[in-house]
Amino acid sequence: MELMTGEMKILQHLRYNADFPVQVPVCTESGSLVCGLDDGSPACLPEWLDGQALEGDHDGAHAAELGALAAQLHDSLRGIDVPRPDYSHGRIQTMQREITSAYEIGHITEKQFAVCGDTLREIDRVMTELDCVPSARSLIHSDMSLGNIIRTPRGLAPIDFSLAGWGY
Repeated sequence: MELMTGEMKILQHLRYNADFPVQVPVCTESGSLVCGLDDGSPACLPEWLDGQALEGDHDGAHAAELGALAAQLHDSLRGIDVPRPDYSHGRIQTMQREITSAYEIGHITEKQFAVCGDTLREIDRVMTELDCVPSARSLIHSDMSLGNIIRTPRGLAPIDFSLAGWGY
């Protein structure tokens, strides 16, 4: 419930702080952003955004628009304070354990294991440097894939903030 409520609070924040179209959360009759279903599952209802998901940007046709949207999103999320996952050093350690497990059971080759390990060490090194920069961490979308970007009549709009968290 807490994470879904946080996701809806992100949408509310963006509604008033973003220059791009945003899904608006629909409150329950009691004014809540999230409700519990009979089985205990949390549920929410953001309004529909009219448009189409971006697809197959193999030639980079949307790169400039996506870069501008990412910058606008970053600026629009300044000042928000919601409980969200932390994408930091702990995530790197978890990924290293998962990659080690994948290698041990033969899902990836030794070369792939080495490349993944080197990459994670470099990401962790850069994160350590960024830890010394006060403004380096902020709320990030964490899943800005083409399927989570809608082209609306008013321009591009990010959707699905379920993985949004604090990161670099």
